[in-house]
Amino acid sequence: MRDGFGTCLKKMKLLGNRMDVVEKKLGITGKESSSHDLQQTTSSLPKRRLEHGSESVNGAKARHDEKPSSSKALSVEAKEKEVKEGKEKELKEKELKEKANKGLEKVLAKAKEAKANEAKAKEAKANEAKTNEAKAKEAKAKEKEAKAKEKEAKAKEKKAKAKESEAKEKEEKEAKEKEEKETKEKEAKEKEEKEAKLAAEAWLGEAKLEEEAKAKEAADKAKEPDESAVEASVVLMDKDEDTVSDGNSTAKLIIPNTKVGHGYDPFALPDKQLTKALMDHVKKDPLLDKSSWTTSQKTFQKTYGQVFYWDDFTEDLPHMDAYINVLRLRQRNNPNHFRSERICFLDHLFSRMWRDKYGEFKSSVPDHNGLGRRLLGGSWDLYAGIVPTFCATNKTWGVDIDEIYAYVNFQNDHWIAIWISIPMRHIVVWDSVVKHISKAELDEIMEPFLTMVPYLLVECASTDEKRIKYSLEPFTYERPTVGVPQCIASDCGVYALKYMECHALGYTSFPPAFCEKNVKQIREKMAHDIFHETPGFEGIEDETSYFNDLDMYG
Repeated sequence: MRDGFGTCLKKMKLLGNRMDVVEKKLGITGKESSSHDLQQTTSSLPKRRLEHGSESVNGAKARHDEKPSSSKALSVEAKEKEVKEGKEKELKEKELKEKANKGLEKVLAKAKEAKANEAKAKEAKANEAKTNEAKAKEAKAKEKEAKAKEKEAKAKEKKAKAKESEAKEKEEKEAKEKEEKETKEKEAKEKEEKEAKLAAEAWLGEAKLEEEAKAKEAADKAKEPDESAVEASVVLMDKDEDTVSDGNSTAKLIIPNTKVGHGYDPFALPDKQLTKALMDHVKKDPLLDKSSWTTSQKTFQKTYGQVFYWDDFTEDLPHMDAYINVLRLRQRNNPNHFRSERICFLDHLFSRMWRDKYGEFKSSVPDHNGLGRRLLGGSWDLYAGIVPTFCATNKTWGVDIDEIYAYVNFQNDHWIAIWISIPMRHIVVWDSVVKHISKAELDEIMEPFLTMVPYLLVECASTDEKRIKYSLEPFTYERPTVGVPQCIASDCGVYALKYMECHALGYTSFPPAFCEKNVKQIREKMAHDIFHETPGFEGIEDETSYFNDLDMYG
């Protein structure tokens, strides 16, 4: 038992030393219980000392001064005492052990708490560092965004300035072009007025001039072997001379006395008697001030000029359509005059409506066959030859009609002519002022015709067999410049009509008579043709309705 108690004391002392080390590491001082207390407690326990000469209970001798009778009692008492002391000792050891365990638990709990606090502090510090880092990144991103916005604002400002500068340059350029255009128009007008003045002087000149012209005309007719095979010659007055006479005069033969074209000469001289008849009717125009009628140049401009010089713009479309009606009438009455019976002439409604409504057609969604698009109203009537109603052909495109002639307006200030060939799937454009329309602008003008003509042929075909004959692929086009007569801007309408007429008559190239020098007499002849060939101009009772029917004022 003594050995066991000693071993217990040693272990308790070792435990106390360990607790000391832990307390030093954790910095714990002044506690209720410590390892020193444990050491002091164990060291203060009384040690059992044996009396000198004493022996153990078993076989030990009694002291020599004691009596033999009491040695047994002493031995029992010592044993009891020893047992009691052992129990007390065990109890104290147990209490000390429990106390040590409780102290150790407290120390460990405090150590754990300190460790947890340290971990929390580290975590809080790490979170703070992360927060600061995130804030720094956010601030940097905001700074970068602000710089980007500033850069973008500067770029926009720069772009706006460039655009403003470009707009200014464009405006200046347009102003300059407008000024140049006005200058050219003014010069052209002055030139036209000068030509009209010379023409008026020649027209209203002496009677001798008219007699000489009649004599020359009679001589020319006498030379002609056969009127059916030879056309009348054309005489043009030189605009730079005041009179017309024989020999070395300004009257020049520009077309020889041979048959030109197939049916008639589109550049024949106007007949003077027809001109007089026309002028007599013009004098009945209620819109003219009859008090101003004299033989002066001013009167000539008011009458002759008003009849033969129309503007080629949208408000004067009746003039263009009126001459197309003449061609349609001639084709119906004398189809053999033209190079083919499978041609037709269309008025301005065809080109204007197709261009105006092309956006609706283009934006409509086709079916799986590419058909079902939205066609403008009246497309079937065009296809079937029901319109134009004047001298309607009632011929179907692609079946009875192979070629179509039409004229197209550009920005209300210029006319061009187009010839559509259905078999060749091709369109030819004749332009009298080529520089007036750029290639890109012409592409835009022609797109409706290149796309919608082949579509109409497929969509309106009466049978699948006829539909298979055609394709939805767009037509091609060209604008030739070689051999195409050019003019000043104000004559483009006359040129567009004459392009179509010459080609329809079978001219392989435009004749020399088709030039700006002859444009006055060309206009005059066209006015004669409209007046005398279009039905309803004779035996008129209502003069106002007559001038409306004449379609010579837009």
